[in-house]
Amino acid sequence: RFAVRSSQVAVRMRSAKGGKPASAAVVSRGVPAAAVAIARGDFLLVAAGAGFSHDSGLPVYKDIARVAAYEEKGLSYGDLCREVWFHKEDPEVAFGFWGESYNLYKDTNPHKGYTILKQWIATRFSPKDDDVRKGSANRTEQRDWFVYTSNVDGHFRRAGFNIDQVCEIHGSVDFWQCSARSGQCPAKDNQKKVYSPPVGFRFNIDRKSLLAKRDSKPLNTKGPIFNRNQPQCPECRRSLRPNVMLFGDTNFVADEQSEDRYVEWEERMELTLERKEHSSAVVLELGCGLRVPSVRIEVETVARDTLKRCHKKSSLASSVLRRVPKIQVFRINLNEADECETKPNAFDVQIEIKDETEVNEEKSNDASECNKKPIEQTLLSRLGIIKGIKGKCLDTIEQIHKMLQRIEFSKFLSVFINSSRAINDLKGEFGIPDKDKFAETLLSFLSYEEIFSLRKTCRAMKQRLQETSNH
Repeated sequence: RFAVRSSQVAVRMRSAKGGKPASAAVVSRGVPAAAVAIARGDFLLVAAGAGFSHDSGLPVYKDIARVAAYEEKGLSYGDLCREVWFHKEDPEVAFGFWGESYNLYKDTNPHKGYTILKQWIATRFSPKDDDVRKGSANRTEQRDWFVYTSNVDGHFRRAGFNIDQVCEIHGSVDFWQCSARSGQCPAKDNQKKVYSPPVGFRFNIDRKSLLAKRDSKPLNTKGPIFNRNQPQCPECRRSLRPNVMLFGDTNFVADEQSEDRYVEWEERMELTLERKEHSSAVVLELGCGLRVPSVRIEVETVARDTLKRCHKKSSLASSVLRRVPKIQVFRINLNEADECETKPNAFDVQIEIKDETEVNEEKSNDASECNKKPIEQTLLSRLGIIKGIKGKCLDTIEQIHKMLQRIEFSKFLSVFINSSRAINDLKGEFGIPDKDKFAETLLSFLSYEEIFSLRKTCRAMKQRLQETSNH
């Protein structure tokens, strides 16, 4: 209760510079709900799209080909992202486009949001030391996380995430594969091989025409494969191409092991949510639009499947209206409606989820991956499962992080108030008898610098007392 109340107080948080209360309009109504859900959650699924990478300075899909060199030729992003350029069309255009993208992704550093997500994972969603020492027998009862992304920039890998818990469904420019069609490469095993460019390798791209000339020498070449501006397959001498799912792609080498690990993790999460009554999961959908809706479709599918599995033994109305939902999705996007949906009454949720699911599955069975439409989210939104937060991914993550710090300090302060004898005199002097109200008042007068200074002092006092008691 104290954590929830402190998150509401945190809406009046002070800015880091002037210490003055920030405007309430700066913080979305969904941010406190996201902070509380993460603080309580047992599982975290980070679903990232192009909008998340955009905060690092990388272009989104619609802006990648908006340059003079391609506009003069009448080429769009959809035209350039086809494997035919490596076969029948101009390889200089293909390597120019993907070489420029590769150079840009490598020269751009991941933004601060990656570091914050890693911190949440390390402190909240990783197995504790005691659980690790007990072995993996109780694996299904541990807190856990996974990253599911359609981004091909490889920034989760560069940011230091455990790659075994990252699923790049559309591949990554960190790896390249043979462009030969099935059966054309003499080495049969080579059909599923991928090659990684050496560290520091960069394509030599003409800045005006954005072409990768065959006779130009790339930068930082090393090894027999990436020693030319248009790398070739070592077996059949056909052009290499990025290990990325292109439009109309029939030759993409998918990372099946990564996909299997994700499916296994999802099954383990749903099993834990089904068995443990007070367990919950949080999904952060970061910058996923409708142009390539693969991630949105997956997120809504996970939410729907979790609801069906966890609530199959009870009525849908009673299970959804519980205080802590089994799963919550926070959809962070610049184009998203800035609202935190309220839960409906029992009459509104007398709807079978499977009916809506089957209709959407029938519609999408014959469609390709890029032409699929997201599952109708009206029901999930009405159930309070999907909450929209309008804003940049990085800004929203930083706001959530500040509120999580606030909640963490509130818990610490609550324990301190309950355990301190002198606090009774202090409360009486302030004229505030209720301990929760006193803590709330105290928090409203402290800046973040003062909060962490006080916390540091309290920790030092605690360590000093422990040392004294040992003697």
